[in-house]
Amino acid sequence: MDKVHTRPFEKRVVISVNNKFQPVADDDQKISELRNFLGTLKRCVPLTYASWEHVPESLKDTFWSCTKQHYIIPEECRKWSMKTIQTAWKGYKSRTKRDHYTPYATDDERLQNKPEEIPLEEFKLLLNYWGDPDVQERAEKNSKSRGEYKDTHTVGPKLFSQIQHNMETIKKKLNSSEGVDGIEELLSGGKKSHVSSDIVGDGTPVTGGTSS
Repeated sequence: MDKVHTRPFEKRVVISVNNKFQPVADDDQKISELRNFLGTLKRCVPLTYASWEHVPESLKDTFWSCTKQHYIIPEECRKWSMKTIQTAWKGYKSRTKRDHYTPYATDDERLQNKPEEIPLEEFKLLLNYWGDPDVQERAEKNSKSRGEYKDTHTVGPKLFSQIQHNMETIKKKLNSSEGVDGIEELLSGGKKSHVSSDIVGDGTPVTGGTSS
């Protein structure tokens, strides 16, 4: 992500949105890079906030300003961007608890195995918070709820909205004079494929031969 953080303002990457204000692009790598960049901002949020709702709006404003320093991105995409940072932050907090709290029986052991990137005083606050009986009860209920939840907005590492955008682009190409030019790249996410482009759209099932 160094290339994003050091990207000159005049070379900002343009991001478009669909009718649901989710980012889409003809180049999958643009969206992947944006998601990864937003994910790096999670470490700027202390883990001592009980939930994302407690994170100050001023900090969220800073994240959005930082994003616009590197991307030409519509204001309508702010909600999605904050949600992406929120998801990354919650995942980071969950992994920290899983790796540095749950495996140990006492706080002394946990302090001996503190994550290097988290300040000592902040980690002590986390230990007190995670050790609270009410918090533990809520965590158990949330864990059960997550086990019943199915995420329908992503397919693997790629956004569902981006896959939908690619499919709409393919349909437009098939119905226009452009023909199949560029469709193979859209199908393979920008990666090289051994599938001949002349079988796309002719009803012939693709049964193999695509490299990952």
